[in-house]
Amino acid sequence: MIPTWLQPILEDLGRLDIDGVSRHCRTCGHVTIRGLDEDRAALAVTCDPHPLDGMGEVVALMTGRHTYRLVWRGRYELDHRDQHRITGNPPGPGCHVVAEHRCHAPLLPTIPTPTQPTPKEPARGDPPF
Repeated sequence: MIPTWLQPILEDLGRLDIDGVSRHCRTCGHVTIRGLDEDRAALAVTCDPHPLDGMGEVVALMTGRHTYRLVWRGRYELDHRDQHRITGNPPGPGCHVVAEHRCHAPLLPTIPTPTQPTPKEPARGDPPF
């Protein structure tokens, strides 16, 4: 946990967000998530907001991008994923994994966003037979 006295100081230094907060990348303009990757000895990280599936995490790691778990603990936090966290918690509905942002990089395989079925219109008039 970041001490309360330190949080305002870090926020004033380069406008760093402590929480995983949505922002636009200054270089490419894409929406990103920016925050600290741990609660002790943390580094500022910028991630793409799209939740990855298992293949997306593999591709991210093979291209040299770090992956993070987006966790809600009264606020969004980013937890760096190492070999132990990857093995114990694969990406899925209960584990939202995002990749480190790289400007102009192709999108990684993501978890499909659930959609609502389109309601069918009620039949009007006489049937066509």
